[in-house]
Amino acid sequence: MAAHQVAERYMYAFTRGDVTALKGFYNAESLYEDPHAGVSLRGPEEILKHHQARFPFAERQQIIVRRKMDRGDLVVFFYEIRVRAKAEAFEPAKQKLHFIIPKVAVLRIKDGIVSHHVDQTDLRSFDQQMKQYGVQLKEK
Repeated sequence: MAAHQVAERYMYAFTRGDVTALKGFYNAESLYEDPHAGVSLRGPEEILKHHQARFPFAERQQIIVRRKMDRGDLVVFFYEIRVRAKAEAFEPAKQKLHFIIPKVAVLRIKDGIVSHHVDQTDLRSFDQQMKQYGVQLKEK
């Protein structure tokens, strides 16, 4: 299977949050990074645990892929996550908080496995949206 086909199947599982399907895309050497969020993980256990906890404040999320580019084993997706957030995850709590979080996924595919996924999150945009609502994430 070509790298872009593997990447498309992976992103389909990734954007649905389908941890069971994602397991087959990683091996012990797979690396997942989100530099803006300070995340660098290796291997299926660490990566899948992170994916399960992703956006804990989300009540519902929708992922929209805006554009895709591929060059051999390198595939890049430009996408956004539209989140309807749980009001109780923010202070002060407000109803119907909606966020659009722009993201870029850079995937390196090797032998049908995602060997490296760099997921860039535009946290500045998320922070600006929180300021517009006049809220901040509650500390755990």
